[in-house]
Amino acid sequence: MNINSGMGGMGGMGGMPTPPPGWQISMDNMGRLFYFNPMTQQQSWVPPPGSGPAGSMPIGGMGATTSTTGSGGGMSQSPKPFNVSSLASSKSSLSSSSLPEGWEEATDNQGRVYYIDHINKKTSWIHPNFSQQLHQQQQQQQPISIPQQQHHHQQPIASSPPASSDYPSIQPKKQNDTFYPSMAEYGYNIPSSSLPGTLAQQQQPKQPVRAPEPQRQRTSSAPQVPLPTIVRQPIPKSTTILSQTAPLWDLEKTIPACANCYLPFTVIRRRHHCRCCQREFCDACSQKRIAIPQFNHLDPVRVCIYCFIHTTDHDKTCISRLVPYFLDFHRDLNHQYQALVEIYDFLLSNQNNAEKIDCALVGGLKPFLEYISRMTKENHKSDTLTIACQILSLLSKYEKLLKTIQEPEYIATLFDLMSCTDIPSIKLDCARLLKNIVSNVDKNANSAANQGGSSAASSVPPSPATPATPASTAASPATTPALETLKLSNIVTKSHIVQIVSLLETPISKEEFQLELLKILRILAHDEESLTNISQSNAIEAVTPLLSSTRPDILKSVLKILTRLSILDKKNAEKLYSVGGVIFLLEIVTKQIVQLNNILIRLLYSLSKTKLCANAIASSEAGVGAILFLYSNSTGNAALQEPILLLLDQILEYNPVKQLHVLISSNDAFIKTLLQSFRNPTLEPLALSIFNQLCLTDQSKESLRTHGLIEPILSMMCDKSKNIVLPLEILSRIALNNEKACYNIFEVGGISVLIDIMTTPPPQVPKKEVPVVNGALSPLSQIPYSDLEEMAESTYNADLKRHELFKKVQYNTVKLVGNLSHSKNIVQEFVHFEDGAGVKALVALLNPSVDESVKQVASEALSNLCENEACSILVLSEGGLTYSMALLSSSNTLIKTNALRLLQRLASHSPEIKFVISEGASIRQIVEMLSNQSPDVKKCAIFSLAELCKDNESNREQAFKFGCLGVLVQAFNSYVNDPKTLVCLLEIVSGFAGQSDQYRSVLLGTNIVQCIIEYLFQSMSAQDDNFVIQSQVFSVLILSQMIRENMGDQIRKIIDSGIILSLVPLLAVKNSYLQEYTLTVLNTISRSSSSDLRESLMSSGPILASLSELLTSKNESILLNSLSILLELSKSPECGGYLLSTNAISQISELIISPSTPQPVKSLAIHLISSLFSSNSNNANIWEIFTNKAGIPGLVALLSSTNIVAQVTSANALSAIVVDGPGRARVVESGGLPALVNALSSSNVNVACAVLVTILGLSLEDELCELIVNLGALNPLLNILSNPEFMSNNINIDAKLYSCETIFNLASNQQCRALICDTKLISQLLDLLFIGNEQYKVVACKTLAVLAADPNTAKMVCEQGGIMGLVPLLSSPSSDENTIMSAAIALTNLGRFNNMAKNHIITSINDQGVTGLDIIISILSIKEGVKSSQKIKLQLLDLLTLCSDDASFATVLETLPNAIPNLLSLLSASLSQLPTANTSLPTTEASPKKELAPDTNQLMIVFKTLSIVITVSNNPKIRNQLVEHNCLKSVSMLLSPPPEQLVSLDSLSSSISLLDMPTKEPEPQQRVNLDSIEEKEEVNKQCLNLVYTFSFSESGKTQVRNSKLLPIVQRFLDSKMEDQVCIALRTMYNLSISNINRVEINSNGGMDKILDIFTKTSNPNIVLNSLCTLYNLMFLSDNFNLFIKRDCFKILSQCINYPNEGIQLWAIMIINRHLNTEKYSEILANQGVISGLLTILSTASSENLILYVLKTLNDMSPYDHARKLIENQIPVEILKAIQTVPNTTIRELAESLLRCFGQ
Repeated sequence: MNINSGMGGMGGMGGMPTPPPGWQISMDNMGRLFYFNPMTQQQSWVPPPGSGPAGSMPIGGMGATTSTTGSGGGMSQSPKPFNVSSLASSKSSLSSSSLPEGWEEATDNQGRVYYIDHINKKTSWIHPNFSQQLHQQQQQQQPISIPQQQHHHQQPIASSPPASSDYPSIQPKKQNDTFYPSMAEYGYNIPSSSLPGTLAQQQQPKQPVRAPEPQRQRTSSAPQVPLPTIVRQPIPKSTTILSQTAPLWDLEKTIPACANCYLPFTVIRRRHHCRCCQREFCDACSQKRIAIPQFNHLDPVRVCIYCFIHTTDHDKTCISRLVPYFLDFHRDLNHQYQALVEIYDFLLSNQNNAEKIDCALVGGLKPFLEYISRMTKENHKSDTLTIACQILSLLSKYEKLLKTIQEPEYIATLFDLMSCTDIPSIKLDCARLLKNIVSNVDKNANSAANQGGSSAASSVPPSPATPATPASTAASPATTPALETLKLSNIVTKSHIVQIVSLLETPISKEEFQLELLKILRILAHDEESLTNISQSNAIEAVTPLLSSTRPDILKSVLKILTRLSILDKKNAEKLYSVGGVIFLLEIVTKQIVQLNNILIRLLYSLSKTKLCANAIASSEAGVGAILFLYSNSTGNAALQEPILLLLDQILEYNPVKQLHVLISSNDAFIKTLLQSFRNPTLEPLALSIFNQLCLTDQSKESLRTHGLIEPILSMMCDKSKNIVLPLEILSRIALNNEKACYNIFEVGGISVLIDIMTTPPPQVPKKEVPVVNGALSPLSQIPYSDLEEMAESTYNADLKRHELFKKVQYNTVKLVGNLSHSKNIVQEFVHFEDGAGVKALVALLNPSVDESVKQVASEALSNLCENEACSILVLSEGGLTYSMALLSSSNTLIKTNALRLLQRLASHSPEIKFVISEGASIRQIVEMLSNQSPDVKKCAIFSLAELCKDNESNREQAFKFGCLGVLVQAFNSYVNDPKTLVCLLEIVSGFAGQSDQYRSVLLGTNIVQCIIEYLFQSMSAQDDNFVIQSQVFSVLILSQMIRENMGDQIRKIIDSGIILSLVPLLAVKNSYLQEYTLTVLNTISRSSSSDLRESLMSSGPILASLSELLTSKNESILLNSLSILLELSKSPECGGYLLSTNAISQISELIISPSTPQPVKSLAIHLISSLFSSNSNNANIWEIFTNKAGIPGLVALLSSTNIVAQVTSANALSAIVVDGPGRARVVESGGLPALVNALSSSNVNVACAVLVTILGLSLEDELCELIVNLGALNPLLNILSNPEFMSNNINIDAKLYSCETIFNLASNQQCRALICDTKLISQLLDLLFIGNEQYKVVACKTLAVLAADPNTAKMVCEQGGIMGLVPLLSSPSSDENTIMSAAIALTNLGRFNNMAKNHIITSINDQGVTGLDIIISILSIKEGVKSSQKIKLQLLDLLTLCSDDASFATVLETLPNAIPNLLSLLSASLSQLPTANTSLPTTEASPKKELAPDTNQLMIVFKTLSIVITVSNNPKIRNQLVEHNCLKSVSMLLSPPPEQLVSLDSLSSSISLLDMPTKEPEPQQRVNLDSIEEKEEVNKQCLNLVYTFSFSESGKTQVRNSKLLPIVQRFLDSKMEDQVCIALRTMYNLSISNINRVEINSNGGMDKILDIFTKTSNPNIVLNSLCTLYNLMFLSDNFNLFIKRDCFKILSQCINYPNEGIQLWAIMIINRHLNTEKYSEILANQGVISGLLTILSTASSENLILYVLKTLNDMSPYDHARKLIENQIPVEILKAIQTVPNTTIRELAESLLRCFGQ
C-alpha cells in the first residue's frame, strides 16, 4: 500500500507540514514517517501544534537536508514508500530458504513457525534473514548512505538524535534474552518462571529512548523487556510505538456506549473521554484523575482505571489507544498491522494477568470483529487478518470482553469467515472464538436459570456495610438484561449448525479445527432447541466417523454430542446404529481409554434403551467383556460403575438369552466386584436388578451360587432398613430346581431369616382419617387444599405404600419357601426349626382373611412341605386340614388346585388323616370337582381321590356313593394322552376292582375292559415314558383282577376283543410288575383255552420269543408263570419245534444247572424238559442243544454227582479243556476248581487220578496255584505221592510223577512256597531223590531247587541230607543238562539261605570219593558235551562264588592239584572266545572293518571266574599257583587302561638316555574288546584288584614286572574313576618297594604322573595313596630330585595341615625320611610345616602319628631356623602330658625335645 494513501491523503515527505522547534520527522523500519520529539520522547503520526505549512523538510532533525551525497557523488534520491505487502511476500519466501549457522526452524503447539538461535540461546518469530532484507530494502529507498554500527541480527536499529545534538547519552535498560517460546526444551538453562518474549520485540522497532524513570513493580509475571542500546547516528531512523503516541480524537459517532459498563450514553448519562487513551466512559467509570505531562496535561485530568494504573506506574505504553485504529474511519493498513502486533505482544506478555488485559481492552472485541468483517468483505488476505483472528481467539477467554460481540450478526460474520476462508489458522481461531462465545452465552443462560428460583432473595436491598461502587453497579447483571436474555438458539441458527456439520465432513479439516467445532456442538447441545437443530442437520452422520480418531479429546466431544442426541430422541439412536456407530463405540470400549470411560458408558446406556442398539451391544462378546472388565477395575468409582450397571441391566432386559447370561455370570472378576457393590447404597439396587435377571438361566444361577451370592443377599435381608423384595425374588429364582442352592441358603441361616420375615406381624390396614380437633371435626377439614387434609392424605399414602410393600415381601418370602420345599433336606430342617415356627406361619397364611396371592403361594409351599410326615402332622395340629378343606370352596383355581394337592400329601402319611377327611364333606367336594371345568382342578381331584382311596375301603365306599366310578370310567378316554393322571385314575379303578365282586360287576357292566384293551394298543409306541408304563401296569392289573377262569363265555368275548394281541407286546417291556400281571392274565387265558387257541398262540410267534426272554428273569413269579404257560403249550406235539426256533431250550438248561434257581422253578423246568423229551418229535435236537448249552458248568455239575462214570467222564473232558490257558480260565470261571479239589480226595482211585490230570493242567497257571493250595489240594497230592494204590489205575498215568509235577508247579509260585513246605513233603521228595528212578530224581531235584528258595525249606533240606543227594547228581553220567542245572540251582539256593550248606557242598563226596568242590571245578573245565553248557557254567560259578565265602574254601582248593589250572583254563577258554582288539570281521572293499561284539555269557563267565580268582588269591599258596600258571597274562588281556597321554622329551627324566628308547614299535598286545563302558570298568576293577593282590609277594612283583603290567597299571593314574586311581597307586606302592620297579616307574614317567596327581587333586583318598607311593619312590635319587624340582613343599605343607591323620602321617614320614636336612628344613619351616607339626601334637589321636611328629621335631631341632620356630611355639604342657603315655619311645622323644629347649 502506498504510504501517501495510508497517511490519509497527506502527500510524501515533501507534503508533510514542517514540525515546530524541538520536533523532527523520523521514519520507522517499515518506511512510515512520523513526528518525534527527543526531549519529551513524544511521537505522533499527526503534525504537532505549531507546525508550519507543508513543504520540503529534511528527515532526521531540524535544519537537516532531505538528501546527501553518496560515496560516488551521486544524485539525491527521494525516499520511496515502504511496501508492507512486499515485506510479507519476502517473509514468506524466506520461510523455505536456508537458515544461517546455528539456527533451527520449529513449530509450536498451535502450528505456528518460529526460529531458534542455539548460539545466543534465543528464539524469534521472524526468519533470521528477514531483518537483513528489510535493511536492504530501506537502503534502496533512502537517498542518503547512512553508516550504521553492526548489531545482532535480531535487534532493530533504533532512532537517535543527530550528531550535532548536545543531548546527554541515555543508557537504556539491560536487554532481556528471554523470548517466546522457551529454550528449556532445547537443553538451555532457562528459568522456569520466565515467560515467552513478545512478538513486538522481534517485528517492530523499539521506541526512542527517554530519560530514566523510577521503576515500578509490574503486576504481570511476564518479564520486563528493556529497550536496545541507542547509538547516535548522523541521520536517525527512529520508529514510533503506537501505544505510546497520542490517542486518536473525534470518535463520538462510532462509540455509542460506555467502554466499561456498556450502558448507552444518554442526556443524563453523559459521555466523557479518558485524557490518556481517549476512550469514552460514563462518569461512574471515569472517576480517577491524574496528570499526564507527555500530553501537556500538567494538572490532574479525567482518566479511566487502566490509564490511571499504568500512568501511576510511569508506564507510557497504553494498549487502549490502539483500539481506535481498527474503527471504520481509520484505513491505514500499516498502522493497523503495527497496532495488531503491539496488542498481540501485550497479550502474550500478560497472558497470566487477566485483570490487566480486561482493564486495557475493556470495551469489548467489537472493533476487532468489525475490522475482521470489513477486511473480509474487502477480500484482504494479508497477515493483519490472521493476527486479528489470533487476537480475538486469545481475548475470547475473557468473559467481560466477549459481551459486545454476542450478537447474531457478529456470530454470522464469524461463521461466514470460518466457512469461506482458506487459511487454516483463521478457521481455527474463528472456531475457538465461536466456542468461547457460545460457552459464555450458555453459562449466562444457566446462571439466569439458576437465579430465577432465588429472585426473591436477590431482591433484598444490600447491606449498608457494603455499599455498591458505581463501577460494580454499572457492571452488575441487573444492569445488562439484554445480555442475560440471550439463548444459544437465538445466536446460532440452524444454518450455522449446518455449516459446522459441513465443515466436519470436509476431509481436509485438521484435528484441532475439528475439535473446536465439536466443542461448539457440545455447548450447543445444552440448549434443547439447538440440540433439535443439530439432530436435524445430519450431525450424527458427520461426527460418527470421528469415533475412529486416536485423539481422546475428539472422542470425548463426539461421545458427549452423541449422548445428548441419543437422549433427545430414540430415532437418533437408531440412526447411529444404522451408520455403524455402535460398532465404533464397542471398539473404543475394548481400548479402555480411561478419560472416556464414563461418557462412553453413559452413551451406551442411552443407546441401550433402543432394542436394536441393545441387541448389537449384547451380541458383541468382546464389547460386553470389555464393559465387565471396566467395571471390575473401577472399584470405588461409583460415578462410572452406576452407568455400567444401568447399561447391563438394560441389555439384559432386552436380551434374556442364555448366552449373554452365561457370558456375564462366568466372568469371575465382574461377579466379585458386583458383590462388593452391595456396600454402596447407590449401586446396591442396580446390582440386585442384574443378579435378578441373571437368575433366569440354570447355568447362570449355578455360577452365581458358586460365587457366594446367597450369603450377602441373606445379610441384606437381615437389615430391617432395606427393601428386601428384590433379594427375596433373587433367592427364589436361585433356589428353583437347584438342590445345592437350597442347601446353601439353609447353610448360611436362610431358614431363620425367612421364618423371621414370615412371623413378622403385618402392619395395620391403612384408613383415611378425618382431621379432628378436640374430639370434633376440624373446621379446616371442610376447606379444600388445607394442610390437615394434605397431611392425612400423605399419611394414608405412606401407610398404604408400607402395607403394599409388606404384602410383596410376604409373597416373595412364601414363594422362596415354596421353592426351597422341593429339597427334602431343607424340608426336614424347616419343619423342625424352632418347633415348626415356619410351618405354623404358613398354616396361618391359609386363613381366609389373608390376601389371595399369599394364600396361593402358601398353599403351594405347604403342599410341597407335606411330603414330610412330621410336617403333615404339624399342619394338622395347627388346623391346616380345616383351612385346606375350606380352600376347596375358593373361587381361585390355583388355590383350589393347591388345596387338593395339600390334601393328597396329608392323606399320604397316615390312615387317620384319611379317616378324618372321610368324615367331612371333602370326599363329596372332590368327587364333584371331577366334573369341574378346569382341567387342572380335575387332575388334582383325581390325584387327591387316588391318595384318599388307597388302602381305605370306607373312602372308596363314600366315593362310590357320590358316583365317582361312573365319572372315572367316562373320563378314562380323556386322559389317554396324560399318562400321569391316567395312572391315578387307574389306581382308583384297580382299588375298586380288587375290593369286592360288587364293584367288579359294575365295572364289567361298563366298557372299561374294552377301553383298557384299546389303550394298550395305543400305548405300545410310547413305552419309554415311565408314566405310560405305570398306566399299563395298572391297566393289566385291572384285567388280572377282573378276568377269572370260571367266566365262561364272557372270557371268550374278551379273547375275541383282541386282548392277547394287546398283552403279548407288553412282555417285552422291562418292567417286572407289568410282566408279572401280563403273564397272570395270559396264564389264566391259556388254562381256559382250547387246543385251537394254543395252536394260534404258538403260531403267532412273539409269545414264545417273549417267554424265552423272560426265562432269564430273577423274579420267581415271572419264571413260574412263564414255565406254566410253556407247559400248557407243550401239550401240543409241535411245541418243541417252535421252541427250537427260540432260545427257550438254552434258558431252561441254564435254569436247571444254575445253583441260584429256586427249587420250584427248577422242578418245573425239569418237568418241562421231560415233557418236551417225551412228547416231541424233535427230542434228539433238544437233547443236543441242552448238552451243548450246559457246557463246562454242566460238566462241573456232573462232577459233583454221585455217579462214578459221570465223574470220570466229566473229569476226562475237563482235562482235555485245560490244555490251554483259555480252557483253564473257563473251567475256573465256571466254578470247577472247588469241585475238582473235592473230587481229588475221592476214595475212588480212577476218579482221583482223572481229576489229578486236570489239576496238573490248572497248576500251570501261576495265578491258580495259591487258590489250589488254599482249597486243600496238598494233602490229596501227598496222599497220592505216598500211596502205591494210586499207581494201579485205569487212567494209565504215573500218579507219583503227576503228583510231583503238580507240586513243582505249585512250588514255583512264591506265595504258595511257604504254604506247601513241610517235613513230610521234603521227606518224600528226598526219598525220590535217593531211591527213585531217574525221572523221579529229575522231578524231585527241580522241585527241591524251587523249594530251596525259601530259607526255612533250605534249612529242612540241609537237615535231612538233601546236599548228599544233590551233589552226586552233578557228576552222574546219566544226568542230563536239566538235571545238572536243577541240582546246581538247588545247591545255590541252599548255599544262599543256609551258611552251613556251603561247607557241606564243598566237602561232600560222591560214590567215587570226589569232593563237591572238585566235581564243580571239573565240570567247569569240560569243553564238550552236555556239561559244557554256558548256563551250567554260570550257575556253577554262582555256586562257587557263594562257597568262596566259606573259610574252608581256600583250604580245600589248595589241596586240589587241578583246581587252579582248571579255573585258569576256564578263564583262558572264555577269553579266547571273546573278540580282541585285533579281531574283526572280514572286510571287503565295500564294507569297512567292524569289530566283533563280545558274547554276554562268555563275558559273565570271565567276570565270575575273575571274582573267584581274586577271592582265593589272598591265600599265598594259591597265589603262587596262580603265578606259576601265568595268571597275569590273562589279566593283561582284560585290562583296558585310559588312553596314554603324550609326554614331550623335555618332560622326561634326564636319567633316561635316547639310546634306551625303543627304536621300533613294540608288538601289539592282544586285549579283549569290550563295547560297554560298564563292562570295561568292571573288568578293570577286578583285574586291578588281582594285580594289587599279586604285588604283595616278591614273586608276584616279579611276575607283574615280567608281564609288563606295570606300564598298564601306571596308565590307570589317568583314569577319571577314583577307585581305579587309588588301586593303581596302592599297587605301585607295593611294587615300588623294589628298586628295579622304582627305576621302571621313573623311566615310564610314572613319577611325573604321581606328582601331577599329588599337586592337582583334592580327593583325600587319592592324596593319601599318592603320599604312600611317593614315600617309596623317593628312595630313588632321580625320583627325589624330580620331587625337589617340582617344588612340592607347599603341597606337602598343606597335607600336614589337612584334617586327616593318615595324610598327615605319610606326609610327616616323607619329611622325616627324605627331607630331614638343614636345607630342606628351612624351606619346610617357611611353608609352615613346623607350625603344623606342633598343631598336630594337640589334635592327634594316633600314637604312630605322634611318634613321627616328635621324631621329626627332634631331627629338625639342631637346625637354627627350625629351632627358633620350635622354641617359640613349643607346647610344653602337651609334651609333659605325652610323657605319661605307655609308649616308651614317645616318652623318650618328648623328654628329649623338652630337654633340648631347656624345659
